[in-house]
Amino acid sequence: MSDKKYWNSVDHLKEEPLFVEEAQKEFSEAIPVEDFLSKSNLSDTSASRRDFLKFMGFSLGAATLAACETPVVKSIPYVVKPEEVTPGVANWYASSFARNGEFSSILVKTREGRPIFVKANDAYPDAMRGVTARVNASVIELYDDNRYQKPQQGGADASWTDVDSTVMNKLAAIKEKGGTVKVVTESTSSPSTKAALAKFDEMFASEKEVEIFDEMGDVTGTAMVKDSAVVTYDPINYNGLINANQRDFGIAAVPTYDFSKAKAIVSLDADFLGGWLDTVAYSKGYSQRRNPAGAWMSKHFQFETNLTLSGSNADVRGAIKPSDIGNAAKMLHGAVAKLAGAAGASGSLSDDDNGVADKINNAAKELWAAKGKSLVVCGSDDANVQQVVNSINNMLGNYGATIRMDRAYNVVEANSSMSSLIKDMNAGKVDGVIFMSANPVYSVAGFSDALAKVGFKVSTSDRPDETSVLCDVVCPDHFYLEAWNDHNPYTGLYTLQQPSIRPLFKTRAAQESILKWSGVNSSYYDFIKSTWMSTAFAGSDAMTAETQWNNAVQSGVFNALKGESAAINYTDNGAAAAGRIKA
Repeated sequence: MSDKKYWNSVDHLKEEPLFVEEAQKEFSEAIPVEDFLSKSNLSDTSASRRDFLKFMGFSLGAATLAACETPVVKSIPYVVKPEEVTPGVANWYASSFARNGEFSSILVKTREGRPIFVKANDAYPDAMRGVTARVNASVIELYDDNRYQKPQQGGADASWTDVDSTVMNKLAAIKEKGGTVKVVTESTSSPSTKAALAKFDEMFASEKEVEIFDEMGDVTGTAMVKDSAVVTYDPINYNGLINANQRDFGIAAVPTYDFSKAKAIVSLDADFLGGWLDTVAYSKGYSQRRNPAGAWMSKHFQFETNLTLSGSNADVRGAIKPSDIGNAAKMLHGAVAKLAGAAGASGSLSDDDNGVADKINNAAKELWAAKGKSLVVCGSDDANVQQVVNSINNMLGNYGATIRMDRAYNVVEANSSMSSLIKDMNAGKVDGVIFMSANPVYSVAGFSDALAKVGFKVSTSDRPDETSVLCDVVCPDHFYLEAWNDHNPYTGLYTLQQPSIRPLFKTRAAQESILKWSGVNSSYYDFIKSTWMSTAFAGSDAMTAETQWNNAVQSGVFNALKGESAAINYTDNGAAAAGRIKA
């Protein structure tokens, strides 16, 4: 034991009598308690504010300790400690987050088996790596006690055996009479989810007569086509962009946009920093070229209606009406075509009170000066407007440089016609509907009334929503931190979603429910693994594929991205598309 002594003053060192006397007291100054209590009027007491606070603080503390009986908590050590759990030491699990068009490869931090924190996965490619505030906060939803805790049938709790029996008997009866069943689901990049839905589609797909329209929207005839049982629906969809690429490239997909290579950027109502497609990747690439200390800085023009995060960061911003997005695209097309010495579209704004026309001309000059290192993006859902934008990017030589059509962003898909589904439900042509990660009652006008005319309704929502409360049966899905899944966010890039905690309630993966109702008796984990053997690991021998699978589970990522951009075939339909845009 150390014999060192320390003093806090000279009086302490010399042990002056006054110091020794004061040291024995609890307070350095006596609190005038009697004076304080004897006065009926506090303004008459000589007690200072400091004395009052001392007295009240001591009294409150004493009363609290006297009134409460602190429970005794006994810590019992593990009898047999799980190998992977060490109290006080965190474990990390590689997983994935995918919801409503947003995707992140993540690492989940757990303590004693409970997820507490989410961050970006270092194994994911750096250019696309990161998490948004929504992803970071998603762990809180796991502990939401409003989640469904077990299956429900007719508004009451039920067992999985009972609800499976009910659903399978109802589906069999509908199929036997030649009826129609639909699965309404959000966009997904999961190969295994798509394979599970394909199994269901094999059983319940039918044929229907549809009208054929020309490019002007006129009916030219009818045809019998396959009526898929799977209806893809997102509250915010990108059909305009996807359909435009299908017309121009023969590829119905969203391309990869590389903002880190763009010296000039023009956005037409696309908030690429705040919620448009892969904002994590776009933000990283954009911020790299907005640093004054870098080799060069990009020039950013934003034309939009409401002020967005992207607009607030732009060098030049033009405020336009929503109805003028197409006109702005035509004006930009004409300005770039003029610089290229080619014929271009022409357009004019219905109202230009802040010099947007001049800003568009300046934007065209910046784009032309950065040919092959520029980028034009558009948030319009009009395929014709998107075709005009495709033509601008083609004139600038951006394909294969800042835009890659061979590396598609698969998190969003082309949506099915919701108006067609509503029409069929109202006509009594839909006998059963299953909702998987979709809540159209909340976001689609008239859907609730149409749903009332469907005989059998099932939801796999993990918590009550506007659609699930109207369903006959609820088969709650796992929360994503409790479930296995996989994703293919970009062509050639695969990620795994593995559970970081056992299911808190009696829930089941929605994909496993779909498989069971399709007659496939397999756990979803085994189904994912078998799917990967024929997709991500196609061409590998069994031993190599098994090693690759184990590595993918550990890191959360299987990266087979191609570095070089593949050649694409482009048919320039910009001029014709511009003529179809309504002024």
